[in-house]
Amino acid sequence: MSDSDLQSFARIIGGLEAQVASFQANWIEQDRRASDGRKFLFEKVDGVGKEVQHLTHTVADVVQDVAEMKPAVKDWVATKNQAIGASGFARVAWALIGGLVVLVGWLADHFFTIVPHLAGK
Repeated sequence: MSDSDLQSFARIIGGLEAQVASFQANWIEQDRRASDGRKFLFEKVDGVGKEVQHLTHTVADVVQDVAEMKPAVKDWVATKNQAIGASGFARVAWALIGGLVVLVGWLADHFFTIVPHLAGK
C-alpha cells in the first residue's frame, strides 16, 4: 500500500469517525430531549392526578354537605307550606270576621233603629 492509499484510508476513517461522533452527539441530544419530554409529561400527568384527587375530595364534601342539609330543607319546605296555608286561612278568617262585623252592624242598624219620639207633637 502506498502513502496515498493510506492517506485515503485515513481520510475515510476520519470521515467515518466524524459521522460516528455526530451520530453519537445526536443520540445524546435526542435522549436528553426525550428525558426532558418524559419529565414534563410526568409532571403534567402528576398535576392532573392531584387536581382530580382534590376535585374528588371536594365533590365528596359537597355530597356530604347536601346529605346533611336535605332534612333541614325538607323541614323548611314543610314549614313554608304551613306558613302559606296559615296565611291563606288567616285571610279567609279575617274576611269572615269582617263580614260578620258588617252583618251585625247592618242588622243592628236595620232592626234596632232608635227613632226619637217627639215629645210635644
